[in-house]
Amino acid sequence: MTKFHFKPESDDIDAPHVCDVPDTSPYLGMLLAVKEGFRVYGAEVEDEHGQPSADPYAVVSPYADQFDNLHTVNPDTVDGKFLAAFARDVLQAPANNKTRLAELLKTEFDIDANPTRETANSLIRMALAECVKQAKAEAEQLINMQK
Repeated sequence: MTKFHFKPESDDIDAPHVCDVPDTSPYLGMLLAVKEGFRVYGAEVEDEHGQPSADPYAVVSPYADQFDNLHTVNPDTVDGKFLAAFARDVLQAPANNKTRLAELLKTEFDIDANPTRETANSLIRMALAECVKQAKAEAEQLINMQK
């Protein structure tokens, strides 16, 4: 049995793993026959009836409910996995790019952070704390409007 490793397209956590397979390769048909594992890169995914369907390879964050209810999150107690998912899904920034995270803190929250003195998690936690603060203010405003 031959074991293959497909190189990620970039250093992002959820970058697709791709490889070039020549159209004339005897392996192409075998790879594409395994529909659960391989597809032509960039091709639209189809269901069993040939209709476009939801991407089965899409990563669904286990934290999606918490991201929708940030007013209930304690930024000081979340773990690194939560912070990485928050950076990716909410901030839309790579969790390991401290320079990008510091720039985001400055532009979005007017917070000056030095990426050489902070960890990536602490930068994400700062952004999370600001988002939680905003979410709590919005939730409080909704409660007051209902009274």
